[in-house]
Amino acid sequence: STDMDSVSDIIAKNTPDEVNVAPVTQTAKVTVLNVPLETEGVGKEALNKLVLHNLVSKNPWLSSDNTTVVDVKSHFKNKQLCNVGLRLPVEMQKRLLEEGKLYYGRSRLNVQERFYVQQCYKCQGYNHVSKDCTSEVSVCKRCGGDHDVKKCDAPHIKLCVNCNQSAEHKANAMTHFSGDHKCPVRLSIFNGMAKN
Repeated sequence: STDMDSVSDIIAKNTPDEVNVAPVTQTAKVTVLNVPLETEGVGKEALNKLVLHNLVSKNPWLSSDNTTVVDVKSHFKNKQLCNVGLRLPVEMQKRLLEEGKLYYGRSRLNVQERFYVQQCYKCQGYNHVSKDCTSEVSVCKRCGGDHDVKKCDAPHIKLCVNCNQSAEHKANAMTHFSGDHKCPVRLSIFNGMAKN
């Protein structure tokens, strides 16, 4: 109790009488598609600053004060094109999605809302993460066996446990690993999120 009293005294003594609390701005994420950008040899921080500068200079209603670059991901086949994730205030996101376009250099780029499908890396199921998983056993994301993927001795076998458990998508179960971005179960969850 004495320790708590001294902590309270220190807090009271060091806290100003009036505390100004900045209002919390809700943020949302978007993805800018097919940004023409060479990423090789450029550091992450420098790349993020360059992208943000170029976006703000061509789209004056964007602001570097409340817009941040979340990630820059090169295309698999064309390394000169990237998808850029942005975090910005909800009002800006709404305007951006209504317009559907952003300018970057001489390019007019498409923008889409960004959603994340949570996946558990213990059971490979969706809409929860491993720390909240109730499954008793780990499930391999490659072969669907009851072991961790690091201990898989059949990496050539593809079996998506989510499609395998789905009557609608069972025929696709052996065409991809669990969690593949083209998984029909994952895509149906993603599309459901996009409609809401």
